[in-house]
Parts: sequence; structure tokens; C-alpha cells
Amino acid sequence: MQILTNNKVVSNVLNSGHFAIEATHIDSANINAIGWRDDTLYIRFNSGKSYAYESTPECHFVNLKEAESAGRYFHQHIRSKFRYTLLELDPFIF
Repeated sequence: MQILTNNKVVSNVLNSGHFAIEATHIDSANINAIGWRDDTLYIRFNSGKSYAYESTPECHFVNLKEAESAGRYFHQHIRSKFRYTLLELDPFIF
């Protein structure tokens, strides 16, 4: 799997069962699924693009999945607050 930051490939990661993240589906106009592992929050948007938000505390994963508006929570507490990378491949398993 290639990981992109600012439209540049920064590393390659094998797309194996060891990397796949368990998906939690979100009922949102913006967000399709989320997952969290090793201080990284993974988000797949309804556009089909997936991002990894580094050094994100687990409480943001919990709060995002329980939020009345996941999109609002994302914009207020996650977007522009954590370093992120655009993932070339979908990191989720179902």
C-alpha cells in the first residue's frame, strides 16, 4: 500500500491482514467508516478516499462514532488538528 502526504508517496506498506483495520460504519453525509489502531485514526469518506490521522487519541475515535453529527465532530476536533496522510488503498476489512 502506498501512503501519500501532500500528493507525494512517502512510504510503501504491504496490504496484508496485519495492516487491515476493522471498520466501524458511520451514518453520516461525509464519513463512511472509521477505525483506530496504534494511535492512528482511519477515516473513509463517502467520496471513497481514506485518510490516516496520526497521533490521534482513542477518545476521538470513540467520540466520533458516538457523535450526533460525525461530520461536525470531525471538523471541530480532528480536521486540521492532526497530521494526516491520504491512503492509496482502502485500509479497512469488513
